[in-house]
Amino acid sequence: MGKKVLVVESPTKARTISRYLGGDYKVVSTVGHVRDLPKSKLGVDIADGFNPEYTTIKGKAKTIKAIKDAAKDAEVIYLAPDPDREGEAIAWHVAEILKLPVKRIEFHEVTKPAVLAALQHPREIDYDRVNAQQARRVLDRLVGYQISPLMWRKIKPGLSAGRVQSVAVRLICEREEEIRAFTPEEYWSFTGSFAAQSEQFVAELNRIDGKRLVRPGEDHRRAEEDGEPAVNNTIIIGNAAEAQQLAADLIKHQYTIGELATRQQARRAQPPFTTSTLQQDAARKLGWTARRTMNIAQQLYEGVELGSGSEGLITYMRTDSVRVNPDAVNSVRDEIVRRYGQEYLPEKPNFYKSKKGAQEAHEAIRPTSAGRDPQSIRQYLSTDQYKLYRLIYTRFMASQMMPAIFEIHSLEINGGPYSFRAAATNVKFQGHLAVYGEERSADQEVQSLPRVSEGDRVALAEVTPNQHFTKPPPRYTDATLVRTLEEFGIGRPSTYAPIIETIIHRNYVIRVARHFEPTEWGFVTTEMMEHYFPNIVDVGFTREMEEQLDSVEQGDNDWRDVLSGFYGPFKERLDAAGEEKKYFKAKPLETEHKCDKCGATMVLRHGKYGRFLSCSAYPECSNIKNVDDKGNIVDRPVSEAGQEIDRICPKCGSKLAVKVSRWGTKFVGCSSYPKCDFTSELQTQCPKCGGDLVKRRLPNRRVILVCQANEESKGEKCDFVLWGKPLLEICPRCEWFLAEQKIRGTDRWRRYCSNPECPNHRGIGGDEEEAPAGEEE
Repeated sequence: MGKKVLVVESPTKARTISRYLGGDYKVVSTVGHVRDLPKSKLGVDIADGFNPEYTTIKGKAKTIKAIKDAAKDAEVIYLAPDPDREGEAIAWHVAEILKLPVKRIEFHEVTKPAVLAALQHPREIDYDRVNAQQARRVLDRLVGYQISPLMWRKIKPGLSAGRVQSVAVRLICEREEEIRAFTPEEYWSFTGSFAAQSEQFVAELNRIDGKRLVRPGEDHRRAEEDGEPAVNNTIIIGNAAEAQQLAADLIKHQYTIGELATRQQARRAQPPFTTSTLQQDAARKLGWTARRTMNIAQQLYEGVELGSGSEGLITYMRTDSVRVNPDAVNSVRDEIVRRYGQEYLPEKPNFYKSKKGAQEAHEAIRPTSAGRDPQSIRQYLSTDQYKLYRLIYTRFMASQMMPAIFEIHSLEINGGPYSFRAAATNVKFQGHLAVYGEERSADQEVQSLPRVSEGDRVALAEVTPNQHFTKPPPRYTDATLVRTLEEFGIGRPSTYAPIIETIIHRNYVIRVARHFEPTEWGFVTTEMMEHYFPNIVDVGFTREMEEQLDSVEQGDNDWRDVLSGFYGPFKERLDAAGEEKKYFKAKPLETEHKCDKCGATMVLRHGKYGRFLSCSAYPECSNIKNVDDKGNIVDRPVSEAGQEIDRICPKCGSKLAVKVSRWGTKFVGCSSYPKCDFTSELQTQCPKCGGDLVKRRLPNRRVILVCQANEESKGEKCDFVLWGKPLLEICPRCEWFLAEQKIRGTDRWRRYCSNPECPNHRGIGGDEEEAPAGEEE
């Protein structure tokens, strides 16, 4: 009898589990999915009940053979991919390939006790969960593969649509339209500097003749709270003349202390992380993208080498539940008493309720051991792993601690028709904030109030009028977009990060200073989707589809019925759209800048490498300029598609121009294309010896440029190698050409000199401190 075989989807997880199980088990990995719908065609037989036509994913033949070889004489086969829809689908596909008896197991943390416990409780494959995954996959394929060709005809080739991504792009476009249509309104506030018993303190003007001093837009909200008409309950100071007049009158009056109040406020700890809250906090506290957060969380979940062996450090990171295993709760409560004392521990464990529809079979994201604090294992973790593990660990510990208690003191100061208000907040008991709280910035000072009694006189020493303007709604960030998607019920924990990465990759939105800004292609595709397929980009419809997929997983709905109910109306709209003679054109945003070559208006466009200004008279004028995050022109040369360069095409004699491929790679091509198809690299001559540069692909698929003399002499004649991407620009210090590379863990690019001995090799143009040369993602 052969060994027992356990199949997981990750090589890292396979290595970790192999150490737990010893020689009786052979642990093999699928390295993700092994079968999928074909890329070359729709791959769905609509007439035959939406039957999917699965094929082996390119490059997975060896993986499948290894699994089959391992399973051939196995005593028993356990399938243990991730405990979600995708994991269940992987298990089903493996079972379909093997055509042998299998047992499904699942665990929510990669630890020895969890794996051994799972092996004691195997089950059958959950076909409801598999069908829910199939329904989502087929649904996304029907939308993507049938709307995208329509976009090619109606807008331009190369665009694509997606069932969920299109909703996300619409949200970002609608927010941008709000911002562009926003008109700032002026308003003023007033700060009074008072003296009482030789103590100085400040207070804010709160009321005038009993009416609240508010900002524009706040008057109606305040009126609704008080149940009074806004015109009778609030007042707005809207210009400098009114403000100066009021400031002069404020200083004339005598002031006395009015009502004094003291109250206590308890702030309960937040629940342990779900996928969305982890992504939100990592974005706010660490400045990370959703993708970066999930990549590091995956590493912590699958196992990290801790000296004595690999251990999974956190529970499964794709979850919308805040439920916690009682054993883990008891363990962290013991740790709280040991570290902070009994006063920080609630009498009973804190309980948190998950949102409606959450998968309660999953746990919240927590450390697998409360005794494994971040500092004790820091030497084994990378910087990113340590930061995220510390975030997860402290959030979990804080979730089982006492509330923080704040003491809030306030006082009113009255004089004539005016009323000022001052407040001070003191932390009476830290509670959970001792572990996990918001850090106060250095400029945030908390004032203390003087010891006064009601009726005491105070002197107003100075009045400071403060001018303000209302601000437009903020652009979405990773944190706010994930929160909005979750609130609207769009997507699920496993899809938030892929949604964001997809819309960025397809150039529908870009990140500008950590905020999402739609491109002209995002606007035009949204316009077409709203015209032909308003339900596809409707938040309510998308939420209903997610709920129907959930009902399939729960066994309450048939997956083919869900697809049939969607496809009928969708096909009618698709056919009608194909017959209509209507086309859509991208409209770049006009700016206040004028072209310094022809005087035409410059427009804002979005390329693969970010935003730039282009002359609206193109193609008659091909002038372009780089811009910073605020839209200001920066004095930096650009190398964008269409820019002609001082080189002649050796094939036809026309001028050469910089072009950008559909994958975002810059290259030189003939300006007479398609009449002439000549192309070459941006740089073809070695800056060190003058030899020819040639492109080489490494085993990890990374492409580099090397000097041909380097290869011919094995580095003896010339050792020049370029790991980044070449640019046409010349270094001002050494006259070698510049290059650029992506900064690890970000969406930004740094420019540097290709000469390793040049001071600009570490970066040029403000990029020096971003990343050491050679770090590219």
